[in-house]
Amino acid sequence: MKEADSKTTKKGIDFSAIWSALKKQLKELLSTVSGWMWLWLYLTIVVSGAILFMVLVGMVPIADKQKKDDYIEINSQILNAIFSLMAVASHPLRLFALYLFFFNRASLAKNFYPYAMDLPGKTLLVLFFLNLNCFAQYPISYAMWAYHVNDRPPYIIPVFLPISFGATAVGGILAGLYLKRWKAAQKQEAEKHETERHEGP
Repeated sequence: MKEADSKTTKKGIDFSAIWSALKKQLKELLSTVSGWMWLWLYLTIVVSGAILFMVLVGMVPIADKQKKDDYIEINSQILNAIFSLMAVASHPLRLFALYLFFFNRASLAKNFYPYAMDLPGKTLLVLFFLNLNCFAQYPISYAMWAYHVNDRPPYIIPVFLPISFGATAVGGILAGLYLKRWKAAQKQEAEKHETERHEGP
C-alpha cells in the first residue's frame, strides 16, 4: 500500500515542492531593491491590464464614452511606459549578448547562456527573439507618445504589439527549454563518464 502511494506521489504533481520553489524565488526576488522594483512593475502590469481588459469588454459599465476612452488611454499609456522601460533596460544587455555570440562565445557561455558553445544555432535563435521583442516595442512607444490618440496610424500597434509579445514569449520559452535539455545532456554525459570510470580496467 505504501509502495502504491509512493508511486502515485511520484507520478502526480508535487504541489508542496512547487510552492517551496515559488517561496524561495519570491524571497530571493524581495532581497534586493531591483527585485522590489520588478515586483512593483509586474503588479502594475497585472492591475492596469485587468482594468483595460474589463473596460474594453464591458465588464465595468461606463456610460460616458469620453470617460471610457480616458480609462482605456490612461491604462494603455501606463502599460506602454512599463514595456518601453523594460525594453530600454534590457536591450543593451541583449545586444551585448549578441555581440559576444559572434566575437566571444566562451564569455557568452560563461556569463549568460551556458549552452552557447554546445548549441550555437539555438542560442542565436533565442537572442534573435529577445532582441526582436525590444525592436518591436520602439514603434509602439513612438505611436503612443508622438501622436494624439485620435491621430495614431492605425497599423502600428496592431502589427508590432503581437510581434513584441510573441517574440518575448517564444524567446523566454526557448531559453528555458534549451537550458533544461542542456543540463540533462550534461548530467547524462557525466553519469556515462562515471560509469566508464568504474567499469574501466
